[in-house]
Order: sequence, then C-alpha cells, then structure tokens
Amino acid sequence: MNNNALAPDPSEPTGNYDYSITVVGDPKWTDYAVDVDVSHKRIDSRFVRVLARAQNWGNYMAMEVGCCGTHLILVVNGNDQKIASSETRGIDWSDIDNWKTDHLRVEVRGSTYTLISNGMTLVTTQDSTFSSGKAGLAAWWRPDNDVRFDNFRVSPL
Repeated sequence: MNNNALAPDPSEPTGNYDYSITVVGDPKWTDYAVDVDVSHKRIDSRFVRVLARAQNWGNYMAMEVGCCGTHLILVVNGNDQKIASSETRGIDWSDIDNWKTDHLRVEVRGSTYTLISNGMTLVTTQDSTFSSGKAGLAAWWRPDNDVRFDNFRVSPL
C-alpha cells in the first residue's frame, strides 16, 4: 500500500503490467477464503483481481472481474491464462458514473476454486498449479480507474 492505494512492489521488475498488486500472508496457507468489498466508478474495460495462492506478484491464481465477465486467471511468470469463465459480471455495471460497492469472495480448498460475487457463485473449477500461497489484490493503476478496496480479510476454510 502506498498512501492507501495499491502500489507496485519496487523490488520486482515492472514488465508489461498495467496494474498494481499487493500480497499478504503466509506462503504456507492452503485452504482459505479471501473477501473484499470493491467500490468502483468508471471501471469501464479495466478489471480488478482478488488473488489466491500467490507465490509472488507474477505467479498466482486470481478472480478477475471486469466489463466482460468473471474469470479464474492463472498467472505463471507474469503470463495470464484463463482457466474458467462466466459471462456473468462480478461487478454491477448498471451505472458506471456513480460509486458502486460489490462484495467479492474467492474460496480455495484443495485444488477447487470458487468465485463468488455478492453471494452468487459464478465459477467453480479445479486447478492444481499452486498448492499454497498468499492472498492479495490487483487493480489497473491508470488515473481514470477509480477503484477502492475495503474490508479485506482472509479466513481459513
């Protein structure tokens, strides 16, 4: 965090990333849920991510929500791969000119990932790439991407 905003880790190379990431916790965490309230305005075609089993900022699983649906994204060495998708948007886009708040949750148990938005399960799938890791958040860092995170918590399952 930098002035209450996500900021890239200065010790990591920047690569071609257009977003900032923060990770917290213990690399030995296995089965847990990540919850966060996301307030947004004018997110347009950009996205936010809720990270699970993060090894570092370039290797993790993430719930990605944006204009075009909700996805489980596998990131290995900074390269994204969609593992599973739902056309249902995890964020309310009904009025992008006013602040909206949505509750996002990622549950990871064994190799099963469940992506939940506002209490509705959008994606459940399996992937065994990472068996443990930290939790985190990511968002586009551009000045016109108005996103705020609140009530971030990690709970054991």
